[in-house]
Amino acid sequence: MKKLVFLVVLILSGCNKPDKKAEFKGIWIDKSLLEHKAKHELANADSLARFPLILFKEEKTDSVLFYYDKSKRNFYPAEYSYNSYFVHFDKTNEYFLAPDYTTGEMLFSNLKDDEFYRFVKIKTDLTYKDVLSPSFNIDSLVRQNVK
Repeated sequence: MKKLVFLVVLILSGCNKPDKKAEFKGIWIDKSLLEHKAKHELANADSLARFPLILFKEEKTDSVLFYYDKSKRNFYPAEYSYNSYFVHFDKTNEYFLAPDYTTGEMLFSNLKDDEFYRFVKIKTDLTYKDVLSPSFNIDSLVRQNVK
């Protein structure tokens, strides 16, 4: 059922703004993490997604950086098609990153495990190298972007 709902949302979001292009380049943060931080639940504010941050170095790139924590950051091959990305974490499963034109958010879906997460793009002066640096602190980045 969740697969069907996701596909309907994807189709409807594409129909709402057919002339608008998705802009992926930049840093995306798990929306649930920002919402928890906004409620001052700092001690228990974990990302609901397995990774709190996704970074696109450029538009229509062939790899995407997934930030898990200070010790784990992985690049995964990605294919850009139909204003979305198909990311390959392993040889057998594809994961989708698709824009939600109505909210400006990005949807991550793992159809195999029925996982769906929302990410919001943040404005920051951080560069690609900054995020890869061992001194990068996601908590300070999140605190700066809490609404």
